[in-house]
Amino acid sequence: MRLNPGDIVDRRILATGRWSDGVWKLIEAHLEDDSVLIDVGAHIGSMTLRAAKRVSSGTVVAVEPNPITARRLRENIAASGAENVHVEEKACGREHGTLDLYAGPSANSGATSFSKSLVMEHSSDGETKFTVEVVPLDEIVEALGLSRVDVVKIDTEGAEVQVLRGALETLERFRPVLVLETIDGHMKNLGDSLEVLEKILTEAGYVQVDQAEQDTKWISKRAGSRTEMGKTENSL
Repeated sequence: MRLNPGDIVDRRILATGRWSDGVWKLIEAHLEDDSVLIDVGAHIGSMTLRAAKRVSSGTVVAVEPNPITARRLRENIAASGAENVHVEEKACGREHGTLDLYAGPSANSGATSFSKSLVMEHSSDGETKFTVEVVPLDEIVEALGLSRVDVVKIDTEGAEVQVLRGALETLERFRPVLVLETIDGHMKNLGDSLEVLEKILTEAGYVQVDQAEQDTKWISKRAGSRTEMGKTENSL
């Protein structure tokens, strides 16, 4: 990977070789060689590249709307030699459109968010703003012709509810395991809440089974996919 020691995520990877081990374990427990992972909020690829190595005959779809970060993501994919990663340089939401995305500071680029106030909590140095394309995750899945989706990881600094609203067809069709950042304050900055997220997932037939750091894992109550049937018991 190409890493910037001035950025908190990069610095941690340089020091330890890893980032968010607890969250990775939630994801890894449900990946097989031919699995498909969708990484929404892929950032510079810390989870994407670990997954790409794990699913050697599968696919990772990395979704990253920040153009600066997406460029670094592509550089890291190339540097790693991963050939099973597809990058979508756009944001996921409930419906088509465009939104202003506020870039996190250089010392914490992972703080990028649609919430200006959230970004300003990390830096008062001014703002870098991009207008980015927003599409439902369901349409990305359809456009790529995916025949399976085993795990969806969502870390979007408060926009997790909107991502889910645009992914309901994917949840119904494939019943993937979900690993979500669930910080109530971040969601409230964008007019949503943890309560709303939990209601959406409960109505979709999901139940929370585990958590690590600031992320929670949800699985379908309906058996069906190999990841649910074969890996759930070992992950609890």
